[in-house]
Amino acid sequence: MTSAKKGGSQKLPNTTSSGGYGKPPKDKQFKKGKSGNPSGRPKKDKMFKSVSRVLRESLLEEVEGSVNGKPRKMLRLEAVLAKQVSNALQGNVQAAKFVLSLAEKHIPTHRSLEELMEGRSVFEWTKEEMARFSKASMMKHLNQDLHQTPEDDANQEEDKKRSGDGEAI
Repeated sequence: MTSAKKGGSQKLPNTTSSGGYGKPPKDKQFKKGKSGNPSGRPKKDKMFKSVSRVLRESLLEEVEGSVNGKPRKMLRLEAVLAKQVSNALQGNVQAAKFVLSLAEKHIPTHRSLEELMEGRSVFEWTKEEMARFSKASMMKHLNQDLHQTPEDDANQEEDKKRSGDGEAI
């Protein structure tokens, strides 16, 4: 065995053109100020568009439509939704399910009925309804119900059958 195999110091000939792992020869290295990819990344093909981009561009395009017989400019998305709502109101069950599912997803549920009605009256009480559901009237009926016995209930039902007045409050 020689000393070279034991890790002795043997010097390699000094060459400027040879490199090693991770060190390419000088003539093959990038020149200062020059890019390794001078033409850069190829541009996107203008013919290729993603489905979401095509859909967005299509639905956000303005079209001429009619609402209540009057011509109006609207987005295609608005026109599609207006048609679905119209179909739902005419009894199309699939259109109704579609519109209601959209409403469920996109209309906030934390708003009160009054806020959703945007200032319009939700309902109005008639004088008869106000009298029927007044606090005094409700308490009167509640007290009557609390103080009645089962025998009184049976007697009242018989009286109603005889008189023909079968309406309950």
